[in-house]
Amino acid sequence: MSEEPKQRILLVDDEEGFTSLMKIQLEASERYEVRVVNESPRAIGEAKDFRPDVILLDVVMPDMDGGDVSTLLKQDESLKDIPVIFVTALSAADYEEDEESASEEARAGQRIVLSKPLRTEKVLRVLDRLLGG
Repeated sequence: MSEEPKQRILLVDDEEGFTSLMKIQLEASERYEVRVVNESPRAIGEAKDFRPDVILLDVVMPDMDGGDVSTLLKQDESLKDIPVIFVTALSAADYEEDEESASEEARAGQRIVLSKPLRTEKVLRVLDRLLGG
């Protein structure tokens, strides 16, 4: 019996403690392979190399913020269709957050935003809905 391939998540966030913990928690589900990028300018190259099924992208980072990275992803023909889930510590009131409609929003090209601190169970539910897991 062959093991089903794991779906790939690229996690882009400048907070190394956060990315280390999130990688461990997501990979513990045994459904995902996670690659971490802590320097936003490296995100595009890593996405091309890793070919993720989804990108978790911090909004506020030094050098290039999540909006800049997202724009570059959408401009690249080989990366433009990869769903992006924005992660932010900004006030949840600034963003509409609804995990129930995550897959529909992503298919319609709308933004999915999750507020920090992230609960692993919530992230897994959103990923399952988005990726059909």
